[in-house]
Amino acid sequence: MSSSKQAPASEMANIVSGDKKDALLGEFRDMVSKRAYELFVQLGRVDGDDLTHWFRAEDELCVKIPEVQQSGAWYTVSAPVVGVPADHIKVSVEDGGALISAEKGSDESQSGENRQYTSTYYSVRFPESVSPETASAYLKNGTLTIVARKAGASEAVGEPLATQLTGKQRSNKRAKR
Repeated sequence: MSSSKQAPASEMANIVSGDKKDALLGEFRDMVSKRAYELFVQLGRVDGDDLTHWFRAEDELCVKIPEVQQSGAWYTVSAPVVGVPADHIKVSVEDGGALISAEKGSDESQSGENRQYTSTYYSVRFPESVSPETASAYLKNGTLTIVARKAGASEAVGEPLATQLTGKQRSNKRAKR
């Protein structure tokens, strides 16, 4: 009898859209806004530094994912979310980046109303615009992976649609030269 270890299956994470996307982004903006106001108060209520306070608040509340891998027309991003189940992860993909909310329970032994949850936010900026509708996200071994295709890229070849030519069009171009 042989026993072979199988790799843990990956689970799909929730890419939110519509009202759920608006709620996730609104929740994050509210947190940043509150923290930016706290910084404004702490630093003497000096007018004119609102963007500085906002960016500092974002930096404090959100883990930036600096590394984006590219393979052809696809971008891949990975974030460590150890101990967070896939159904507690929300991903919002915009054309320029993504916001991830990973909600972790405070104590596995607590249930229902007594259980405390905290969200960790992650953000990523893509080097170029992506098509949000092509995005997918999955969780495996405590790592969330998001994949999205560059905006305007062809699924088959990976080149921008505007620069692709069919074989017949290429032949016609060569014949005209």
